[in-house]
Parts: sequence; structure tokens; C-alpha cells
Amino acid sequence: MIIIISIAVVLFIGLVLYFAANTSRKPKRKNNSELEEAKQFYEACIIGKDRKAALMAGRIYYSLANSKGMLTMLDELRIANDLSTMPVETCNSEQVTK
Repeated sequence: MIIIISIAVVLFIGLVLYFAANTSRKPKRKNNSELEEAKQFYEACIIGKDRKAALMAGRIYYSLANSKGMLTMLDELRIANDLSTMPVETCNSEQVTK
């Protein structure tokens, strides 16, 4: 009788640990409004001229969009590609005064 109870307790503890481990591995769903807000901010930064702000906004957006919450190399390449489309500020020699 004691052996049956101890086996049942061990199985119960094993099942609890198994389900606890598997539920913690599932990626948490991001809030859609937070993701959409980050996307809009990133797109607004890409239109502007501040590359540092666009880089940070892109990293935030892609980390929220990624199921693991971490940037991948592909995300960094996407951000670099988006940054390359930003307008480049040039120094007009006629406007520079001596």
C-alpha cells in the first residue's frame, strides 16, 4: 500500500514539473497595441533624419515582433537595410561660412 502511494506521489510530482517546464518555454504574446505603436514609431524615425533614433526604434520594434524577444542577425540586417534608405544629410559648400 505504501509503495503504491509513493509511486503515485512521484508520478504526480513528475507531471507537475513536466507541465511547469513546458508552459514556461512558450513565448509570451506581445500586446498588439504595443507592437503596433513601436512599428509606427520606427516607421516615423525612418522617414526622419536621426539615424540613432531610428536604430534604437528598430531594435525595440524587432525585439517586440520576435517571438523570443531577442534580436536576430536577420533583424539587424533588416534594420541596416531600412537605415540605408534614410535621407543622407550633405554639407552644401555654399552655406558654409568661413
